[in-house]
Amino acid sequence: VSPMKYTICRMGKHSEWSCENMRAAIAAVRANTMTKYWAPKVFKVPRTTLHDYLKNDRLPKLET
Repeated sequence: VSPMKYTICRMGKHSEWSCENMRAAIAAVRANTMTKYWAPKVFKVPRTTLHDYLKNDRLPKLET
């Protein structure tokens, strides 16, 4: 089994999270399959950052 590769998004000095997880959380909330309060816990992304992406109707950039 090969290890999964994630694109890490950095916000500030201490916060790291997966861009793929953020995109999945955004998609789940937009599809009404998950609330914007439960999605950050499931996908392990910052709650306030998720709310910002949803409010501004944008997606995180995937870094290569």
